Amino acid sequence: MTDLDGVGHGTTLAGRYRLEERLHAAEHTAMWRAVDVMLDRPVGVRLVDAPLAADALDAARRVSVVEDPRLLRVLDVGTEPGSDVSYIVWEFATGESLATRLQRGPLPAERVRALVGEVSRALDRADAAGLHHGRLTPASLVLTPDDGVKVVGLGVDATLTPEGVDTADGPAAAREDAVRLVALLYAGLTARWPFGAVDGVAAAPLVGGQPAPPADLVPGVPNDLDTLCTVTLGPHDDGPRSPGELAEQLAPWGHRTTPAPDRAGQEAETRPAGRFPVRLASTASAVGAAAAAAAGAAGLHREPPAWPGPARGAGGLFDRDGSALPPRVPEQDDAPPAPPEPPAGDPGPRRQATIALVAVGLLVLLGLVFAVSQLRTVGGSGDPEPAPPAAQPADGAATQPPADETTPPPEETGPPPPQIQGVRTLDPQGDGAENDDQAPLAIDADPGTAWSSETYTTAELGGLKEGVGFLLDLGRPGALSGVDLQTAGSGGTVEVRTAPGPGLDGSTVVATADLAGGATEVTFEQPAETQFVVLWFTSLPDVGDGYRIELASVSVR
Repeated sequence: MTDLDGVGHGTTLAGRYRLEERLHAAEHTAMWRAVDVMLDRPVGVRLVDAPLAADALDAARRVSVVEDPRLLRVLDVGTEPGSDVSYIVWEFATGESLATRLQRGPLPAERVRALVGEVSRALDRADAAGLHHGRLTPASLVLTPDDGVKVVGLGVDATLTPEGVDTADGPAAAREDAVRLVALLYAGLTARWPFGAVDGVAAAPLVGGQPAPPADLVPGVPNDLDTLCTVTLGPHDDGPRSPGELAEQLAPWGHRTTPAPDRAGQEAETRPAGRFPVRLASTASAVGAAAAAAAGAAGLHREPPAWPGPARGAGGLFDRDGSALPPRVPEQDDAPPAPPEPPAGDPGPRRQATIALVAVGLLVLLGLVFAVSQLRTVGGSGDPEPAPPAAQPADGAATQPPADETTPPPEETGPPPPQIQGVRTLDPQGDGAENDDQAPLAIDADPGTAWSSETYTTAELGGLKEGVGFLLDLGRPGALSGVDLQTAGSGGTVEVRTAPGPGLDGSTVVATADLAGGATEVTFEQPAETQFVVLWFTSLPDVGDGYRIELASVSVR
C-alpha cells in the first residue's frame, strides 16, 4: 500500500485542485484530470508519493522555467500537508495521445515528419536550458484538435521510471531524446514501437535483431525517413546526436503542428532564450520593423521613428505597408521618339541657340559698360560725400542702451530630468522571458494597453521564483525622486531598485510599495542617482483569472 491509496475522486489538494478522473496509474505515481476550483479551469495533476517525490518535484521546478507552446506548462508544485503525497500541476491539454491515435493505424508520412519535427524543436529549446525528457513514448505526445502537439512529462517522467535516462548527463540525455524522437517517427509511420510494445502500441517486427525498416511494413514511406529510422535504430549508434540536429534533418515541413497561442498576443513560435523579440505597438511598416530589430539586438525596446507615409527614393515608391513597388517599365509604344540626327556639317538647332545666346550676352555687357561711363561723366568724380561720423561721448566710450531694471536676470537651470528611453523585462530566475514583446506597451502613452507578465497560480508566483522585473533605461544617469505606476487588479508588491547595469545584479532597493490597483506613486526617501531602474514585483495582483502584473504606464520623476 502506498500513500496514493488514500487519494481518490473528490480529493482536493492544496485547497484548490479537486481530482475528477484518474487517467493513468503506476507504482508510486498517478495522473489525474482535475479542476482548479479557484480559477474554475481544468488542470492535470501528477501525484507522486515519498520514494520518488523529491526528484520529481525538483525536475518539475526546473522545467517550469522553459516556456514553449509545445511543452505542457508546470503551474504549481507542492506536498499535501500531513501526508507524503506530493503533486505537480500541469496545464490541461485537450486531445488524444499519439498512442491512442496509432491504435487506428499509421499517420500520413508528411504529418509524421511535421509532428516529430515540431517536438524536436521544442526539446531543442529545452536542451538549450539544460533540460531533457529522457522517457519519450507515444503516450508522451498529445495531439490537440487544432492539429497541434503537446509534450507531456519533460524531465519528470525520467525520474518516475526505472528505464529513464539520467537527464543530468547532457550529451547522453540529448542523444537519448534524439533516438526516441526517431522511434516516434517510426511509430507514426508504422503504428509499431521499435523497442517492444508500449502504451498499447504493438511491437515492431525484428529483422536480424533490429526493427524492420518502415518501408518494409508500410508502402510509400519516403526514402529519407526510411533511411533515418534504419540508421538511427540500427546497431551502430548512428543518426542525430540531439533533438536540434534531428530537426535540421527533418526540415522543411509544411503541415502546421504548432498549437495556437493560449494567451492574447503570444505567438505560437516562441522566442529563443536570451533574445528580445521586436513587436512594438506603434510599428506599422517595414521601416518601423527595421528600427525595432535594431532595438531588439541591443536587448532594449526603443520606439522607432514614425512612418512618414509613402516615400520616394532611388528605389522608387513604397506602398502603405512599407514594401517597395516595382518601377514602371514603359512599353515599346510609350517610349518617346529619338531626336533626329543632324546632317553632316550642320551645327544643329541646339548649337545654333547657344551661339545666339552668347552674342546677345556680349551686346548686353557692352551696353552696361557704356552706361556706367556716361553716369560718371555727368556726376563729376562720382565719389559720394562721406557721411558725418556718429556722435561719440566725450570720454570716447561707446553708448549702451539703458538697462531695463524691471527684467530679472535669467535663472540658472540644470539639465532636464532624465526620461525613459528603453524598457525590457527581467526574469533571471526563470527562462529569461516574460512577454518581452509587450514591454513597450507600458510606455506608449496609451492607458488602454499594458505589459502583462505570465499568469501564475498564486500571488507568490506559484513558488517557482522570487519575482519578475521590469527594467527602465533612462539613457543617462540622473537624479530621481520617485516612480509612478498604473497597474490592474488588487494586491501586489513592488520593490523599486537602482542598478549599476541593465539587470538585477548589484541592484539596491530604494523604495517598496503595495500596489493600489490603479495609480501608485512611489516616492524615494532620498533622491537617487542612476541610469537604470528595476521594478521588481515580489507579489502579483489578483486579476480575476490568476495572478500577474498588468503595467499600463510607468514614468519617473
